[in-house]
Amino acid sequence: MHFRLKRDLIRTPLRQIGVLTAAMLSIFAAAIPFGWWLRGPEMLGIAGVLAGLCYAAAVMALLGESYFSARRLTLWGMCWSMSIRTGVPLLAVMMMKVGGGPFAETPAICYLLVFYFGALAIQVALSYCAADDRRPAAPRNPSE
Repeated sequence: MHFRLKRDLIRTPLRQIGVLTAAMLSIFAAAIPFGWWLRGPEMLGIAGVLAGLCYAAAVMALLGESYFSARRLTLWGMCWSMSIRTGVPLLAVMMMKVGGGPFAETPAICYLLVFYFGALAIQVALSYCAADDRRPAAPRNPSE
């Protein structure tokens, strides 16, 4: 069974970003009770920063992928998307560990992983559906 979104929902990058925004907000809303239970309001602020970071990386990746795909440079779009989507959170984890403070704690890094994998799954599904729309139609059988 294929995972498919309604095709007219994902035809433009702005609509893809809208779907991504709604999904990331729902992931953040699901993570709020856990953060409050874990460390109180301080953890909610940290979770908001980390969710925003993963969201920004996913938006940059979607826009870059759309830009390169429109120019028939799909491989470059995929490389851009993978490097931005992975590089930004990885750099954030490195900076958190070096900088210390509340961001260097294990729960903060766990939150980053939750938001990273959530954004990754959503973006891959959106990219798959958009690529399915860009696929050329099969040639018709001339005997029909």
